[in-house]
Amino acid sequence: QLVSMTNKNSALHEDEQKPFLSNTASTQIEDEPSASSTVEKKFLNIGGMTCGACSAMIQKLLTGIDGVESSAVSLMLKRAEVIFNPNEVSLDDIIEEIEDIGFEASELRISTENKNNFAIKLFYSANDHSKSDIFDKIMTIEGVHNV
Repeated sequence: QLVSMTNKNSALHEDEQKPFLSNTASTQIEDEPSASSTVEKKFLNIGGMTCGACSAMIQKLLTGIDGVESSAVSLMLKRAEVIFNPNEVSLDDIIEEIEDIGFEASELRISTENKNNFAIKLFYSANDHSKSDIFDKIMTIEGVHNV
């Protein structure tokens, strides 16, 4: 389940999202040239999420933090993507807020130099999708090189 909020008001269905692990670079918002418009995208490991209510609670918390531009919480991956303005809120403060409501949180560091590799065991029903359709979808995620 992927719950996503953008601009703190509108939820987007997971099909409308870019791949969850798409880009980790800091970006500059084009519309506003000031230095305060710099945002960072970080990924967090979240421990203790067991159901949709947990991911929804974390999503609601993140959207209520001043300086958080958008966020997406994945129950399945036990991760959150947070886009925030570091001039308004620090990543440590965001992590502390998540921990204050009873979950474990830490920054997920993705390195293209170290080639961090991990395996995901995938369970699926042949009635839902064909194996090749699932593999094709996974291959669209940036950083995935082999399925």
